[in-house]
Amino acid sequence: DQLQDNRWGSYVRDLLRDGVNVAKGGVDMGDHPPITPCRHARAGELTGDMARVYDLVTRHFIASVSHDAKWRSTTVKISIEELGEKGDFT
Repeated sequence: DQLQDNRWGSYVRDLLRDGVNVAKGGVDMGDHPPITPCRHARAGELTGDMARVYDLVTRHFIASVSHDAKWRSTTVKISIEELGEKGDFT
């Protein structure tokens, strides 16, 4: 069960509680649906490339039903004068 997974379980719980992102429409190009994890694989159950592919597929699927990311950015402008004999700059 993805909800119990220590890698993304808390995020999935919040996502299900708050509601998944519903597709905004688009055009069906007739190709295939996205690759989705068929069942939960516990941490350590898969190894090597199998584990990496499962992790990628699962995270991509979770991202595909998640809401768009929001971020903040901050710009800081500083001015530094020469210290000369006034001390050290560390």
